[in-house]
Amino acid sequence: MSTSPPTKTSSSSDPLARSSHPPGPIGDAEHFLAVQRVELPDVLQELKTDKQKTGHWIWWVFAQRRRPRSSDWHGIAFDGGDEEVREGIRHALVGSSDSENSSTTGTLWREVLEEIVMLIQNAVIRFDGNGNETDAVSKKDNDSTKAQLESVFPFYDFDKIHRFVEMMKLPGMMPGENEKGAWIRPVMDELSKYDWGRYFVEETGGEL
Repeated sequence: MSTSPPTKTSSSSDPLARSSHPPGPIGDAEHFLAVQRVELPDVLQELKTDKQKTGHWIWWVFAQRRRPRSSDWHGIAFDGGDEEVREGIRHALVGSSDSENSSTTGTLWREVLEEIVMLIQNAVIRFDGNGNETDAVSKKDNDSTKAQLESVFPFYDFDKIHRFVEMMKLPGMMPGENEKGAWIRPVMDELSKYDWGRYFVEETGGEL
């Protein structure tokens, strides 16, 4: 039997419940877009200024889907089966606009994720087998990668990034090269180079 997502409640610990956020049910794609419109301009400014994540916005950039058999709705952007989540992601990649803002949420999401990719690329130094810096070696081979990634994101966010990357690997989730939203492809190529899940488990002893 399916469980309906809870409606938004006023709780200071719930990222969905900030007073500045538009109301809407958790797990609803339109609500995700509406909150992105509120959050992402400040997120982008933070990243450009601080060169790292300092705020509490991980859910609105690395979208989360509810895990099977989980009753935790905290920060969930999408709920439902793969097809429902796929439709929500495709809609979010293109985004929506309102009369007060000509920039679509898809454009804002792209700017934020591409800024994150640039910060990660600047933070992570790769080495070959002889200890020489190179662009050719997988970033997973560098023992200091986790510490370098932590200069951009706190380790307790690594599990959310891991789940986002895994979600985007689902069949049909990624737009084709010539489809709308294809800007996400090089972003995912970069994010997929890192063992976010392993780093999280090693650091916290927790589960993914």
